[in-house]
Amino acid sequence: MGKIVLDTEYLRGYAEHLDNLAHEPKEKLRHYMAKHYTNTDGMVDWLSGHRKVAEKFAEIANGNLLSTASGLRQTSYDLTAAADSYDREDRESARQIFTAASHIMPKDYSELDKADESVSAFPNKPNVDLPVPKDVEKAPPYRKQFHKDLDTVSPWVEAITGHDVLHWALSLVHPEWGRLDMIGEAYAHGSAWYSAIADDMQTGMDTLSPHWTDGEASAAFDYFIRKRWMEHLEARSVAERMASEWFVYNSEFIDALIELVAGAVHVFADAAKKIHDAMDDMSAVDYWETAKDLLKAVVALFKFLKTIGKTLGDLSELEDVAIDLAVDEVHAGVNRSYGYHRAPGLSDTT
Repeated sequence: MGKIVLDTEYLRGYAEHLDNLAHEPKEKLRHYMAKHYTNTDGMVDWLSGHRKVAEKFAEIANGNLLSTASGLRQTSYDLTAAADSYDREDRESARQIFTAASHIMPKDYSELDKADESVSAFPNKPNVDLPVPKDVEKAPPYRKQFHKDLDTVSPWVEAITGHDVLHWALSLVHPEWGRLDMIGEAYAHGSAWYSAIADDMQTGMDTLSPHWTDGEASAAFDYFIRKRWMEHLEARSVAERMASEWFVYNSEFIDALIELVAGAVHVFADAAKKIHDAMDDMSAVDYWETAKDLLKAVVALFKFLKTIGKTLGDLSELEDVAIDLAVDEVHAGVNRSYGYHRAPGLSDTT
């Protein structure tokens, strides 16, 4: 078996470190999720479907976090139990704790013992902040622009179609889709948090490894942390990052759609004003022809806005489908592809 190196105080130290990770940092992220993953203020009307997505994502993210914390506590418990057995000089009982992990460890796996034994302290906490997302408000500038463009021409449109086109246009920009960017930023910070936890666990393992060498037992635990736990945390980080991108991409899509509406409204309003001003100097025949053209333009604008409104409404109705697809792709899908939709355990056999 080779030379056995064993300092159970280091096993207990790393176990305590893992237990600490399962509490204070976990609670910090959990509170952050509750506040910023579901920051849906202003997500009303046609944007209300995205509120459901945000709530569903947050529910899954919270469940994933609790699973990870539970896995950290179990790993801490198992490592403490091994230290207790070693202290009783019952090495076989200690080694049996790692039997399942050793069975799935590649036969050619080499335990990574760091040469630098001067590092004697485990990290205090993960080196990562969870900053408050920057406030983003995208709707107000469009509301201001619509007021400017449509104040004059809206009465003409209403007289012709019976609909208040200014009110209609403003209803499109009543919801605040900038919240999607803020939620996306929050998930990006959550992704960084999982990466920091991984770095922290690796550093702690570097501290432990020179003080524990016991054949397959220590090698299996080394593999368990450096391979299985790292893949688990990477999956969590990737899932959070994909959620971040999902919200940001949706916001960018709405940006483009509203920008299209704003551009069309501005062109129409500018042309309508010019035609209206020019009509004062026209002959009766030209006046009538121009009036018909103006009427056609008004009707075309009305149909355009109605189509946009229906498109946004359809998007809202499709959110239930989007939730299922996004959840499968982002959280459940990513984690299951790694096989880590739950935290790894030393008793796992696959």
